[in-house]
Amino acid sequence: MRVLEANRSRWHRGGVLLAIACGIFALCLWRSTSVIRLSVVDAHSNHGPESGGLLQPAPRFEGLDLQNRMFRLESLVGRHEIDLLFLNDITEADSRAAIEILKSRARLDFSSRAVRSNTAWSETQLVVVTTSLPPIVRQELARSGKFGGVIISDATGEIGRLWQTGRRPALYRINRAGQVRYNQGAPLPEDPPTAPDAP
Repeated sequence: MRVLEANRSRWHRGGVLLAIACGIFALCLWRSTSVIRLSVVDAHSNHGPESGGLLQPAPRFEGLDLQNRMFRLESLVGRHEIDLLFLNDITEADSRAAIEILKSRARLDFSSRAVRSNTAWSETQLVVVTTSLPPIVRQELARSGKFGGVIISDATGEIGRLWQTGRRPALYRINRAGQVRYNQGAPLPEDPPTAPDAP
């Protein structure tokens, strides 16, 4: 009887150990396939799904804003998504329309503190780079009202050359990691901002 109970106990222990070993093996197998699947997803995640553009670090620049303070694009990277809009003359109709469309899409906080610190755009910050000189931009803003973003005058075209902008208005979306879509070695602009179709 004792021999029978000892054998039964050994078989029971052996069965439990076998079940534990099978469980560990199954867990390891599942984990390795999950890691492989995750690696494949990560390898493709820096491609824009709708565009095919490869995400790369956005070219950084600095310039004087309308209050003659030095603005560095780097100051927003990591804190916000950024809509970077390149315009020719800010008084042109298509330039004004592009700004108004982007303003209408954003949730704005026009408290005096937010406007002073250029953070009125609660989620996505708007940075406009224009070829217009600061006095012309100030006149346009006095006429059109509050803006809430950052406007940089690029009268020399240096920032535009750095970003390799062609046709303007040109809109670039920079993610929180400071990356923008690239195509053939140049930042890839989004579709130009347009008004939504009327119903």
